[in-house]
Amino acid sequence: MSEINGTKISDFFGVKEPLTKLVESISCGIGKVYEPMHIKRMAKAKAKEIETIGEAITKNLNLPTMYDEGKISIDSTSAEELIKRTGNRLSYQEIRKQQNIESVIIGAYNQIKSEEKVSAEPVNEDWLFRFFDLVRRYKR
Repeated sequence: MSEINGTKISDFFGVKEPLTKLVESISCGIGKVYEPMHIKRMAKAKAKEIETIGEAITKNLNLPTMYDEGKISIDSTSAEELIKRTGNRLSYQEIRKQQNIESVIIGAYNQIKSEEKVSAEPVNEDWLFRFFDLVRRYKR
């Protein structure tokens, strides 16, 4: 509506309340008509979100995913798949441990290659075991 010096014309003619009522009624009616469409659109958006997240997890981690009551989880019902994932994890961990050990051995070699004196005493096996146990887990 038009204004004169900051006052709405509808205020002069006493139609402010009827116009407000009309706008509120139309808004309410449109809202009721639109509500089922809105619910459907929101459900489609949620489904797309779940699909996108599931695809990302499967693609990046190669994990089977499940959706249950709004939560995405890893499907562990297949023993064969679980065994395969466990084997992959253990293989990866052992490879990293071996890489850590070999890295420390190369570093030790570079440190002592110019040494001329070596003790005649054998290295304590318990100490050696603890050393390699620490090295395989905590490479710095």
